[in-house]
Amino acid sequence: MILLSPYVDITGAVDKDYDVLLEYNSLLMYGKAWANELNLKDPRVSPYYGDMKGLPKTSIWVGICDILYDESIKTYEKMKESGVDVQLHVAKDLGYIYPVFPTVEADLAREEIAKFILN
Repeated sequence: MILLSPYVDITGAVDKDYDVLLEYNSLLMYGKAWANELNLKDPRVSPYYGDMKGLPKTSIWVGICDILYDESIKTYEKMKESGVDVQLHVAKDLGYIYPVFPTVEADLAREEIAKFILN
């Protein structure tokens, strides 16, 4: 499983309120819309609150300047504690879903992601 800046906790528990691509209030608004009538901590809309045991080998990609950085770190730690074979890739000075952009850093990330998938 490949996770790029995963939004896995829609309760609004992010620690940053700014990202060049995402804005906290919009993120929360869309999260609540996604949840509809479900509790915001229901694992179907906030996977962070679910049981992570048995998840497949996972690679998480996040930039330090990403509004979802802290959430990604928490998710990595929970997966690790649950026995998931998980890797964390943190890019300095980069933001939300940086591997999809046409940059040198993204090119390198995509190469690593391809190797991960093929192994």
